[in-house]
Amino acid sequence: MLIAVCEDELRMSDEIVAYCKEWEILHKDCPLTIHVYETPESLLNTHGHPLDYDLFFLDIEFGQNASMNGYRLAEIIREHNRASVIVFITNSKNYMLEGYQVYAYRYLLKPVSEANIFDCLYHCVTDLLAGTDPFLPLVKKDGISRIRIKEIILVENGLHSVTVRTVSGTETARIYEKFEDYVTVFPAEWFVRVQRGLIVNVLYITKFTKDTVYLSTGTDYLIGRRYRSTVYERLQQFFVGGKK
Repeated sequence: MLIAVCEDELRMSDEIVAYCKEWEILHKDCPLTIHVYETPESLLNTHGHPLDYDLFFLDIEFGQNASMNGYRLAEIIREHNRASVIVFITNSKNYMLEGYQVYAYRYLLKPVSEANIFDCLYHCVTDLLAGTDPFLPLVKKDGISRIRIKEIILVENGLHSVTVRTVSGTETARIYEKFEDYVTVFPAEWFVRVQRGLIVNVLYITKFTKDTVYLSTGTDYLIGRRYRSTVYERLQQFFVGGKK
């Protein structure tokens, strides 16, 4: 899950991040990627897709270095992203009615509590799970983007990086952990590991034998010995049951 914290008070942003990390420890199956911004401009000017976060924690009032407030930032977010969860965090109640106009989920007065942040995270996860076309984050050198799960064909390990092949092309992402740890963010119901450094989206497997998978792209891959039994059982289940 991608989270943006836009807050000019360092103590407050640190507190929000700390609560998020505590939640992540309790929910290891839902890893978080958190980016902190001091002003709305720094968020909007970041490389990649700055409005594609799943959850925004937005302060309302910023210092003189900011040309807009958090409410205006929320309006811009909503112009491009209707699905994300927006939570306002501020000392003032003055913007409460305006917050509902941009479909803010909650309006939290400082200081925030762990329970408040946990509630927002649960709500966001529920929204994501309810979605019919889920996304996965892809962190690259020039920023962060989201790719639809259905568009990812395979993910292949490289030297401190992964190659993500999609229906529209190839993306390269930097990773800082082992491949087996990195691929845990890819849902097991969609992806199967066929080699030590290769996972494949079952939606693009058109045929399989006990040692080979054949993709709709015209390519085929040998299944590593240690994965053959698991892959074969998984694909049998998929082809018989059919995932929509």
